[in-house]
Amino acid sequence: VNVRLAAAAMYGAASTEAMCLLAIRRDLESFGEVARAGMTKINDWQQVVQTVYYDVRSAKAAKEYFGDFCDYGLVEGSLTVSMPKSMFQNLEFSEVANTIAKEGGGFEVEFFDTRVAAQVAEAVACASPSLDALAAISTCDSFRAVVDDDQ
Repeated sequence: VNVRLAAAAMYGAASTEAMCLLAIRRDLESFGEVARAGMTKINDWQQVVQTVYYDVRSAKAAKEYFGDFCDYGLVEGSLTVSMPKSMFQNLEFSEVANTIAKEGGGFEVEFFDTRVAAQVAEAVACASPSLDALAAISTCDSFRAVVDDDQ
């Protein structure tokens, strides 16, 4: 989320801009774990406190709190993972926002949290028993194990 510094009006008790920024950051952190935060200059007269949350629900809560002083920024990280039907049926998922059945029997699973999506994506990439599928994912540790077993 991006919180414009005009939000300082909400923090009238803060005596300096630095204290105001600290209060805004503290409020932003109260909505959930922050992946990254920093100041971004929009133009000569406007700056925003840009905060990236791991979880989209945290960003939504911050947006609701700050109202018109806040808008959504670009999403960083992936929230969706594509997987075959067999893996979808065998894995237990937490933090699932949505699932979509794809043509061909696979699924696209959308998560609330980018960290969970990254963990599931890694599991999907490393769980394929097919050497052809693993060849496309050279960073997977299990790829070396399959290749070593075949030699």
